[in-house]
Amino acid sequence: MHPMYHAAIADDEIGIYEGLQELVDWEGLGFSLEGVFADGEGLLSLLKKSPPDLIITDIRMNHCSGLDISKYIQEHRLPTKVILISGYKEADLAMSAIKYGVKDYLLKPIDLDELTACILKIRAELDAAATISHQKSELNRTRNDMQDLLKLFFDEVLQGSLQNKRMIRRMLELLFPGFSCESCPCFSFSLRIRQYHSFIRTGQNHDQNDIVRCIDGFSAEKGSHTELKAICREPDRLAVFGILTGPGIPSLQAAIEKDITLLCETIKTGFDISAWAVGLQIFPGISDMLKAVSSRHSTAENPVRESSEAHSPHSSVTPFPDEMDLAGQTRNYIMEHIGEDISLEDVSEYFYFSPSYFSRVFKSQTGETFVRFVSKCKMDHAARLLATTDLKVYDVCEQVGYKSLRHFNKLFKAHTGMQPSAYRQRMHMGDFYHES
Repeated sequence: MHPMYHAAIADDEIGIYEGLQELVDWEGLGFSLEGVFADGEGLLSLLKKSPPDLIITDIRMNHCSGLDISKYIQEHRLPTKVILISGYKEADLAMSAIKYGVKDYLLKPIDLDELTACILKIRAELDAAATISHQKSELNRTRNDMQDLLKLFFDEVLQGSLQNKRMIRRMLELLFPGFSCESCPCFSFSLRIRQYHSFIRTGQNHDQNDIVRCIDGFSAEKGSHTELKAICREPDRLAVFGILTGPGIPSLQAAIEKDITLLCETIKTGFDISAWAVGLQIFPGISDMLKAVSSRHSTAENPVRESSEAHSPHSSVTPFPDEMDLAGQTRNYIMEHIGEDISLEDVSEYFYFSPSYFSRVFKSQTGETFVRFVSKCKMDHAARLLATTDLKVYDVCEQVGYKSLRHFNKLFKAHTGMQPSAYRQRMHMGDFYHES
């Protein structure tokens, strides 16, 4: 059963709008009449508050014409359908109406049968759009339900609590039809997505299922050797499971990493957001994966978060792309949270690594500890604030995330060789002599 739609009419001739109001069987045509106006300004106000599904309006009215209304609807991309009526057969007006997407253009005196046919045609279009919208909602709900089931299934498998090989094999056959999951190498990884939450909140023409569909449809990409399934969605990352489908591939890891790189490039091109993979684990087959998972489960290790320390000889971590070096990304995180107490656990969680692994990789790349790096970034920022603003020292201390002024002074002196007040004085003296 389709919903009752909303309509509004406007005409500066009282006989016309009263006739439209009384003679048209609005309810029988599936519409409720939400407004009757003697000018276009009333329609414009209604459009701003609650756009109706259908508007019937005179093309010529004082202050705000039917064409003005049509132009507003088009510019604001409103779904409202428009029927224009006019006492004149003017080609230029008709062309303007077409340009603004008007559905029909009727001449006065209005033929009731012709108007009714126009309204019924629009009603059919609205019904079709409502059906498509409902189907999309149902499809999204089904996808969300399937995503929940997939998450539950893979959580059970990857945590080692589901050991029924027959059930696992059957589920994987349904997910990857046409492939023998026992003989196909399989792998899992986490896809880190930069500013994913912001993309979902502000992205136009996309919803949160679009990236999942991109991953699930990735096997169609030319040259791909893998079948992928997104198995778990988090605010800024996706867990992905896949199987290798290409026969006779000499290097499993090279082929998989090549496809992961291609997937990240596809996401970058399609959605204009950066993505990269971490925690890649590769297994010769499902049985090998279950054995490794069971081994890790017995020592209470998390197979995804501690993936860098997995027992599988094929386990690895896909490196950050060159433009996303770990030090640079960590610095960006620190600057975005400069006023907070930043911990190793916070940052490693952000990059979806275990704290111990992140700490080792970070030191190997930068040559310094994470704690010292955070302190250096905060002190550099504090120095800039002291040199370029009139903020008091205790305000600068708070802005870089320290509660103890004494501790801040100690760190700042260790970093610059001077107390904050002396540093500011020296910077200002340098500016004075430079200007002189």
